[in-house]
Amino acid sequence: MKSFILVEERKVISKMDTPEAAQAVLVDNMTEDVKQEMVRRFNEYGFVIFENKQERSPDELILEVAEELNLGGTYVTGYNRKKFGDMFRGNSLNTITNAKKSNHVVFDNSNAQGLHSDATFEPIGAVPATILYCVQEAKEDGDTILFDSVKAFQLLQDFNPLWAEALLHPESLRRRSILGDDVEVVEPAFKILENGDIISRFTVDTSADWEYGFERVPYLREAFGFMCGLIPRGNGFSTILKLKSNQGILFANDKIAHGRTAFTDDEAKPRKMVRGLYNDRPMVNEKRA
Repeated sequence: MKSFILVEERKVISKMDTPEAAQAVLVDNMTEDVKQEMVRRFNEYGFVIFENKQERSPDELILEVAEELNLGGTYVTGYNRKKFGDMFRGNSLNTITNAKKSNHVVFDNSNAQGLHSDATFEPIGAVPATILYCVQEAKEDGDTILFDSVKAFQLLQDFNPLWAEALLHPESLRRRSILGDDVEVVEPAFKILENGDIISRFTVDTSADWEYGFERVPYLREAFGFMCGLIPRGNGFSTILKLKSNQGILFANDKIAHGRTAFTDDEAKPRKMVRGLYNDRPMVNEKRA
């Protein structure tokens, strides 16, 4: 068996790192054309970048985008509501900044963040969409890293179905709290739904305990190694983006993994992001079942 797949031999290709994917959609006026374009990019690339050139509050803009794209109400996970309830505003949005001390070891620091899916302790697929809006970009770095984990998994299915099956095992990925409170969830890293759709909770940050699965699931170590080999940019399954002030990103949290590079702040203008989680995918001109 070949130990790798040449790019020209791949039957599965991600479009995540294409030039159009990195271009922002202007959302000052949420016309039907704008909404259709946002949904198209979300479905095609796994994310869509948008920008605002008007004087508006970040919360107002995010909530309008969510409403116009039928994302449903902003969602707060049970764990975060119980552990960090004061961090969330009445509209369920929260601010991520190194300058705000909420005792959340992930949100309130300038460190790099490994690739992960949001909603750590929720069932796989519970949060299919996340909005991150950049109010103030960092002085240096703080780039957003995206990995097309579902497309990478599909490539693995083509390369070695036995390895791919390991990632579907119900004990393939344990995610644990890094706060020492013994909270954990064990679920498959990927799941194939009845309609054939594939969803993901692929994660390589400090919450991920892959050794747990390695000890229980045959070929999981090989599958994990294959997936990690596709993460570096240049392999066609990841991209790195710099969100500028007044730009946001809506991404498929159950399709792609995201992370962040470390950053340096301007003390007078610290990096500031606003985040919202959603239980529905974006759609327009359709009614949900």
